[in-house]
Amino acid sequence: MILISAGHYPRKPGGGCNPALDINEHRECVGIVDCIEAEIKRDSRFDYKRVPIGTLSSKVKWINQQQDVDISVEVHLNAFNGEADYGCSLYLSEKGKRAAGFINEYMQRYLPFRKFHKMPMERPLAFLKDTRPVSVIVEPLFADNGTMARYLLHPRSHDIIGRAIYLGIKKYLLLT
Repeated sequence: MILISAGHYPRKPGGGCNPALDINEHRECVGIVDCIEAEIKRDSRFDYKRVPIGTLSSKVKWINQQQDVDISVEVHLNAFNGEADYGCSLYLSEKGKRAAGFINEYMQRYLPFRKFHKMPMERPLAFLKDTRPVSVIVEPLFADNGTMARYLLHPRSHDIIGRAIYLGIKKYLLLT
């Protein structure tokens, strides 16, 4: 089973925002998760659940109550200093590292940006640290980088990002 989650929630939209371009991290992540969900439904080989929108602690609790979970993926946008020009997948475990590698492989193939990093978390984020299943946080781009943020304005950007993430998840599940 695949669990998919949009980062943050409406009252705390996240740091990956770009007001100049009307980019809100939570709203963009919901759009990307919608597209991941559509890809899973089209394939029909995998069961999935969408993590209910809520606080981090409520999401972690919900995830840990689920049975037979193969992977849990949460989508975020990143923000740093306006100059970072890469996407990343964050993980803690060896299985998470493997999944992150496959997700990044497809993001490099489908997205116009060519740099994606697998990043182990030395000071793990609660989503990675507190969830029991293999978990990955995917940050496909930096919303405060104007070039990357403008990509989100493309009408098919969510579809493309969602497809890349799904294909990485699919490869992980088929090869694990």
